[in-house]
Amino acid sequence: MLNFIQKNHGPLLHLATLGVNRISTESSNDVGDIRVAYTSVDAGEQAHTYLPQNGYAYSGDIWVGIDSTNASQEWIPGSYEYQTIT
Repeated sequence: MLNFIQKNHGPLLHLATLGVNRISTESSNDVGDIRVAYTSVDAGEQAHTYLPQNGYAYSGDIWVGIDSTNASQEWIPGSYEYQTIT
């Protein structure tokens, strides 16, 4: 997933002066600004996000369904999986 984001969103990240870094250890209060990760989501969901809110660790997070096709299929431009994450 990290490679996909760096490859496909590189120009946007550069314009917004954002960096993409893998975080290996985090706590409930010490997390990345925008996390992108696989997790369990509701039935029928491919992914979901949270709007930015001050004081909430999950603000701006992008959660991709671990049991969805986004986790099992390659994210090829034009595919449903690609459109979900972009």
